[in-house]
Amino acid sequence: MCNEVISVDPKLLPPREVDFLNGDASKANKSLNWSTEIDFGNLANFMYRRILS
Repeated sequence: MCNEVISVDPKLLPPREVDFLNGDASKANKSLNWSTEIDFGNLANFMYRRILS
């Protein structure tokens, strides 16, 4: 039986958590003629109500 050993340098791994994410849908709006169906406030409210149910 053979044991496989792999070593990984943690400095070469990407960060696991991102401090800040910011999306901008304006490019999709322009190039795809696409728009959101729900704004962020309503989305957060919907998700909150789903968690409570």
